[in-house]
Amino acid sequence: MGWTRPARYGRLRDAGGRVHVPRAALRRVTGEVLVLAGDLDGNPAPALAARIAALFPHGALDVQPGGGHCPWLDDPARFAGRVERFLATGT
Repeated sequence: MGWTRPARYGRLRDAGGRVHVPRAALRRVTGEVLVLAGDLDGNPAPALAARIAALFPHGALDVQPGGGHCPWLDDPARFAGRVERFLATGT
C-alpha cells in the first residue's frame, strides 16, 4: 500500500498507520512553536519532545515537573501560566 493523506489531519500515513510529517515542512514554519511535555510523560518523553521542538526554527520546549501526558490536569495553574506567557511573549 502507498501513502494516504487524510484531509482532516494534513499529515501522511504509511500503510502501517504511522504518521509522518515531512521535516522540511516543519523547518518552514516561521512562527514561534511551544512544545510542552510532562517529565513523567512517555509519549512524547521529554527527550523526544526536545527533538520535536528542535525541528522548528523557533521551537521552544517546556518540561513540566511532575507532569504526565495531560499536564493541564496535573498542574493547571502552571500550565495555563506557561501558555499565557508564550502567547504574550513568544518565549
